[in-house]
Amino acid sequence: MYRKKEKVAEFEKFDMVFGGSLRRANRWARLTDLIPWDEVEACYASLFVEQNSRPAISVRVALGSLILKENLQYCKARGIRLSGPKLGRPLSDIAKNQKQLREEQRIARQDERMRNAVEGKRRYSLDRIMTRLQATSESTIMMVFLVMNLGRLLRKTASAFFALLVSLISRLLRAQHIVSNHAAQAA
Repeated sequence: MYRKKEKVAEFEKFDMVFGGSLRRANRWARLTDLIPWDEVEACYASLFVEQNSRPAISVRVALGSLILKENLQYCKARGIRLSGPKLGRPLSDIAKNQKQLREEQRIARQDERMRNAVEGKRRYSLDRIMTRLQATSESTIMMVFLVMNLGRLLRKTASAFFALLVSLISRLLRAQHIVSNHAAQAA
């Protein structure tokens, strides 16, 4: 059974629970203007039999979920991975799912590393640039990227230096061990 809903509030009069507002330029808001809702609702209502059964969900909710499902399939077909928690029930932590769980964790860590290298927004304060002139803003952004790249270079150089230091210490210890063994044999 389908109950026809009353008219949805106009875009400008739509009340947000958290007190925000919708932008007319939002791609989802523009999409709602393209859909002939009265025709879609009439077609959707004809699919249900009038009985004393549970009422069907709203045509807007049903169509929205189909659009989201198509969007997810589009992303999956093109190899676009979406970050964030997976939808649905999580896999149980049993032996047959261990391999898939480890692979998902590895991919999540890899994606996080890639985002961290690109998104210096919070760590390097790119979200707090408040200069007024365009030239000053560009200079500030260039300086932030310079600092980001220098930090990355420093981390790589420091790790290479540390690896070299560890190898030198191990060589010295081996040489000392050889010399002490040779001295013990001579005595």
